[in-house]
Amino acid sequence: MSRSNRDSSGGIRESVKLLQTNFIRVNQYRYNYFDKSKVIAGGYYQSNGAWLIATTVSETDYIPVNVGDVLKWKAYATKTYQWVFWDANKTYVSGGTLNASAGVVNTVGVPDGATYFTISVYNEEIDTFMVAKNSEYPSTYYTYNVINDSITRVNDLSGSYEGKYLSILGDSISTFIDYVPDGNVVLYDGTNYGVSSVEDTWWKKIINTFRMHLCINNAWSGSHVTVYGGDEVSAGCMTRSQSLHNGTQNPDVIIVFMGINDFIHQVAIGAYDGSGTFPTDTTTFKEAYSIMLNKILTAYPRAEVFVCTLPYCEKRGAVGFPEANLNNVLLSTWNKAIRDLADLFGVKVLEHAKCGITYQNMSIYLGDWDAGTSTGLHPNAAGHSLIANNDIRQMDNTVRQRY
Repeated sequence: MSRSNRDSSGGIRESVKLLQTNFIRVNQYRYNYFDKSKVIAGGYYQSNGAWLIATTVSETDYIPVNVGDVLKWKAYATKTYQWVFWDANKTYVSGGTLNASAGVVNTVGVPDGATYFTISVYNEEIDTFMVAKNSEYPSTYYTYNVINDSITRVNDLSGSYEGKYLSILGDSISTFIDYVPDGNVVLYDGTNYGVSSVEDTWWKKIINTFRMHLCINNAWSGSHVTVYGGDEVSAGCMTRSQSLHNGTQNPDVIIVFMGINDFIHQVAIGAYDGSGTFPTDTTTFKEAYSIMLNKILTAYPRAEVFVCTLPYCEKRGAVGFPEANLNNVLLSTWNKAIRDLADLFGVKVLEHAKCGITYQNMSIYLGDWDAGTSTGLHPNAAGHSLIANNDIRQMDNTVRQRY
């Protein structure tokens, strides 16, 4: 999404995106998030979320936020400001109160579960009030959504996905404790493989970069695309592929990162190529992957769907260079199957196979690398960053933020 704005010489820049080479992407967004045309007049939300009628104070519109955002506004002497964080359904999460002297104020951290932020505004301030997010507070007033180009030229192209809801269908590499549905098996718990926080995960870095919202992360450690060993509950081709919404909220974007467990457990690769009768066999990879994509696209026809090729690993009999499983099927052959099925179903591919994890550097990027057995599978924080950087670049190659 491009935004029109004036540069420091007064000329109109019609499209930031078209002039991306003149900008450097940084983790800052220098424009005013306060839209005075959308104030909620005649009162404000107190720090407990209750509405209080008042003639001198109004409330900002709901401003999108993510955990980790820093919000700044100008506080005037002797004034009291109250802010509230809300979830995706605009239900109260938490709030705060500040009796401020003159100066720029940073809020408390954005809590888990918060999707929106509101803050009280005194009516006499409406024409000068600004809310900055992940940026220094501008010294000059800028109206809503206009980039403050006089401070730093910024390629703020998060708008292509900003505010959209992302769902994940994945295995252990995509899990994190308290961020998957109850009952799903979790690998990453904050104490293992060098991934100490959800902020270290590949998918959370994508959400933060594009300023998206998590719809649901339906990842399950050890899960397969196929029904492996009779397990239908965790299989990606069964009900999990149609459980990517959160209540009434459907995903705008879906990323499917599955298949490595099928590979290392020597599941038969299958033969489906789009010809013949649509498959029903959920125990072979190509057939189950096709069933999974068909279910996803049927359940969420408006979603932008990405599938991921598999990064290099050495695990449970998948050995050698180039890597092959015990059925002597190469990982590159497995990834070709994913690409071919993506073409068949008209979905996009994120090339995790080319994220930067190679056979030669696994000891650097895999948290469970065992030099004695030359086995490993699960990325550490640095490995997650490689995956995130790869996906950010492929989802929107104009964005310059990297981890």
